[in-house]
Amino acid sequence: MKTIELYLRVSDYRAWLDCRRKFYLTKVYGIQEDTDLTRVRPPGNADIGSIVDHGLNALFNDQGRVDLWGAHNVPVGAVNSQWAKEWGNAVELSSIMLDGFEEWWAEQEESATLETRGIQVEVEHRFGPFYVGPGRSYEVYVTLIGHIDYEAYDHKFNTLAANDFKTVATLGQHLKQVDVQMNIYALLLAYSRNEHVGIARHIQLRRVKRTARATPPFYGKRTIVINHAQLARAEILLIHALRDMVQLYPWNAEHADDARYYPSPTGECNWKCNVKSLCDMMDDGSDWDSIAVNAYNLSEEAPVLLRPRFQLDKEEV
Repeated sequence: MKTIELYLRVSDYRAWLDCRRKFYLTKVYGIQEDTDLTRVRPPGNADIGSIVDHGLNALFNDQGRVDLWGAHNVPVGAVNSQWAKEWGNAVELSSIMLDGFEEWWAEQEESATLETRGIQVEVEHRFGPFYVGPGRSYEVYVTLIGHIDYEAYDHKFNTLAANDFKTVATLGQHLKQVDVQMNIYALLLAYSRNEHVGIARHIQLRRVKRTARATPPFYGKRTIVINHAQLARAEILLIHALRDMVQLYPWNAEHADDARYYPSPTGECNWKCNVKSLCDMMDDGSDWDSIAVNAYNLSEEAPVLLRPRFQLDKEEV
């Protein structure tokens, strides 16, 4: 029996829940988003979120205000590029959001009851084994990695708390998805610290300049009180999902069937999905494989190397 180690992030788990085809194309096949910071491009909503995170990190590390142009996602040379105005607007909006957040947070009871334990904390746990392949010949372990914005001890509830910040267009968006994600963060943090995590908190900042025409509120929070039974249930659901996820990998030639990677279309596909073009090609008879290889950045760390696609070791299958 061959043992295989897979490394997935909570964002990959979210991608799986959203659309198994997107999970397949980005995590299994290995299509990567463009992260080349030497190539200047216009900013998107995710960039504003990263700039705000840069400021929040300094705030909760008691460093005060920092130069937001120094956020890790701002491309080198952006200030002097053709997109300088757009990046300037993104930095200005982020600064306004942070100004208001400091005032709002000071009014929240959490500002007095939370004791900082860590900022931008990476936590992980190894799940498995899962048996897959012909004759269950592969023993697969999955290490799930989570990135928690703000780890704190909550003196009001006398428990560890996992806190996540998110910039949004509208407060209260995607509450069910938020609950699922925050439960997983709490589970990973509990394993990493070997103690119960009883609070998961999702803190939202609206992407708005708070002008006279803008309608408050501009900030919000969702606090989830987690008991032991809830955390145990979250783990059971996660393990079932991980088992289904590893089954999606083409462990042998019989599994090399595009139909297994069916999409879950929604109204958000056009703007949210970075692989929509390939997704369309998979259903219209195009040679999407060749286009993926020649037109996209492909990870060399994909757990199952599929290029050329599905040429697996015949001795193993």
